[in-house]
Amino acid sequence: IEWVRELFPERKGYLDVYDHHGLIGARSVFAHGVHLCDDECKRLGETGSAVAFCPTSNLFLGSGLFDLEKVEGFGVRVGLGTDVGAGTSFSQLQSLNEAYKVMQLQGKKLDPFKSLYLATLGGARALYLDDRIGSLQPGKDADFVVLDYKATPLIEYRLKQASSLEERLFALMTLGDDRAVKETYAAGVSVHRKAQPIVGWKTREAVFHRPCPDTPRTCLTAEPRGWLRPSTLLNVFSQPFPPSPGCAKTPRANHPRRCLRRG
Repeated sequence: IEWVRELFPERKGYLDVYDHHGLIGARSVFAHGVHLCDDECKRLGETGSAVAFCPTSNLFLGSGLFDLEKVEGFGVRVGLGTDVGAGTSFSQLQSLNEAYKVMQLQGKKLDPFKSLYLATLGGARALYLDDRIGSLQPGKDADFVVLDYKATPLIEYRLKQASSLEERLFALMTLGDDRAVKETYAAGVSVHRKAQPIVGWKTREAVFHRPCPDTPRTCLTAEPRGWLRPSTLLNVFSQPFPPSPGCAKTPRANHPRRCLRRG
């Protein structure tokens, strides 16, 4: 911030530099927002700009905590984000775990339903894509994940004690991570499916194939490559998933659009 002030002494502040050059407005997403003053928050709200709340970065860098209530109070769109440079996880569930801590350190609470909103519809609204994604409504793109209530022994045990949907969400957001994602759908097509646990000392190698446009679901096929020892299984499932045989790499824009339907 001090460096930007030295470079642009004629500007009022960090955000004003972007504003002066026409870089704030709808679909402008600013990361972190831990040092925003009231005037800057007001300007973000007036222009329809958004802020990405990156909690793992807040805690890792230690340079400040995002004031969610203050920023939203000025009508600013906020979505949950992960920061490649300073963040510690790409998992939105783990980011929600850290977001809860960021709020706690400020003496505030983060409701589980609010958390779910930030990771879904909040992010979609920040990107002005809420007409297509962010919620399970008829006509929207079928982009969603399926969570595994038995992803880890601790999650399974904790969820058995939950007596409400709110408590289940809270347990998932505090204990969950990428292991809790059972399956991922993009435009109605399964693009990722978690490998099933292997039982026994012998098994055949299983390889996931990404779906072609004409393939409704990801398929699991057994490759006749002989028997594997348990020590080799980790290497098998940690390799990048190869494309289906004969499946050309087709951009998502060329895939048939699959939407959610009522019923």
